Amino acid sequence: MTWLLVPLASLSIYGVFAGALYYVRRARVRHEADEWIARGYEGRAAWYGWRIAELTAARERLLLACSMQHVVSELSDPRVGQLSPLNRKELRPQQHLIKRLSKRLEDLDRPVSAAGILAVNQLLTSPSSVLYRHGRSVSAALSETLDRLEPRH
Repeated sequence: MTWLLVPLASLSIYGVFAGALYYVRRARVRHEADEWIARGYEGRAAWYGWRIAELTAARERLLLACSMQHVVSELSDPRVGQLSPLNRKELRPQQHLIKRLSKRLEDLDRPVSAAGILAVNQLLTSPSSVLYRHGRSVSAALSETLDRLEPRH
């Protein structure tokens, strides 16, 4: 019976290794696609059409819209105060732009560009984003992100 354990353990280890390798390769290909798309290469016949479809899917758009709504609600909540990493002082006067960004993402009847989705993602996740870092024009950055959401033909 113990002779069966060796092949089973080997197969299990191989499965874990193969799964991890697939994940790493997929992440690398996604990163390459995102860099290509961010440079403006996102025509319908683009090499990374699959990634464009992922980025502009309703699920992704609604997830980002929800994240932007959380930013607005966090800015409005006085209890959060010092605990928030947000650039609250400079973001508060620009809440209308954050709301517009959220509404634009939610409007599934209007297409968006994949590069714009990447810009919103960057806005939400990068520590150097105007959402978190002082010193850059919040209004200009949010307006630019809104503009990047518009598809270019």
